[in-house]
Amino acid sequence: MSAIRQDRFEAIYQENRQDVLAFLARRCEQPADAADLLHEVFVVAWRRIKQVPEGQAARMWLFGVAHRTLANHRRGTRRRDRLVRLLGEVVSAAAPPPSYPHVHDALAELSAQDRAIVTMSAWEQLTPSEIATVLGMAPGAVRVRLHRARERLRQQLATSADLAG
Repeated sequence: MSAIRQDRFEAIYQENRQDVLAFLARRCEQPADAADLLHEVFVVAWRRIKQVPEGQAARMWLFGVAHRTLANHRRGTRRRDRLVRLLGEVVSAAAPPPSYPHVHDALAELSAQDRAIVTMSAWEQLTPSEIATVLGMAPGAVRVRLHRARERLRQQLATSADLAG
């Protein structure tokens, strides 16, 4: 049964892939999307090979699957676009004010781990114990690193203020 199923699928694929791809490409903004959707259409055909009609009816059946797959793709794109906009709004509201580039410059001078510790403490108001949990460190180590990182940050900010003034 498996060899017969595979042979039938391959025949359907060879006979119809160009037409289905053209159908999708004319309806997609990006050629890569059409190729991805073609893959999805033939995954459905493989899984439901017993339901695929014989002869020319297979082509129409595949167009129907392509039509529904394209509709799902468009809904998903609209949903992702909406979520990206909402996430952008959340990020804009949560980010530190852009009027303090010297703070970002000073933070950039810290190691990645020290920067994470300082920002979690300042921006998220996490305690050293909570930061330790997030980073998988000992709370005592976080307290020491936080103290030292804050001191380095103060020095960086003082230096940048001296240079600006």
